[in-house]
Amino acid sequence: MTAKSIQSRSASYRLLAEVLQNDIGLEDASSELQDDRDVVLHCVRRSPLAIVHASARLRGDKEIILAAEEARANLFQNDY
Repeated sequence: MTAKSIQSRSASYRLLAEVLQNDIGLEDASSELQDDRDVVLHCVRRSPLAIVHASARLRGDKEIILAAEEARANLFQNDY
C-alpha cells in the first residue's frame, strides 16, 4: 500500500465518520461526500434511495447498485 493510498483511505474514513456522527444523508452531503465510494456505500446500505444523491460516477458503480438493490429487498423482507 502506497502512502498516497493510505492518505486517501484516511480521508475517506474521516468523511465516513462525519456522516455517521452527524447523521448526514447524501442529500445534505457535500459533492465530495456524494462522490466518496465508502460513504455512498454506507448510506445506500442504510437507505437504498440514497443512491439518487450519489455522484453520477457512483450511481453507475456495480457494487453500489447491488448494495442498493440488496437493501431495498431487505426492506420488503422485513415487512413480512
